[in-house]
Amino acid sequence: MGQTIGSQIFGSWYDVIGWVAGAALFFYLAVTVENMPPHQKERFPPFLLNKNICVVIALFMALLGVGKVLKWW
Repeated sequence: MGQTIGSQIFGSWYDVIGWVAGAALFFYLAVTVENMPPHQKERFPPFLLNKNICVVIALFMALLGVGKVLKWW
């Protein structure tokens, strides 16, 4: 199986970029969920409206990104 375009562009950092982007997305959601209008909130599953759950998911994704950098996984 050949390389994907992303792995050709970013090289070995391609595995890390997804985890970091996911962590950033969940941190952003945790910060903005309180000020989100009601019509946007109804599009999300209820567990994503919980700030603590979003922070835990973001920390887990960041840990996986660091693990990829340090070659733990």
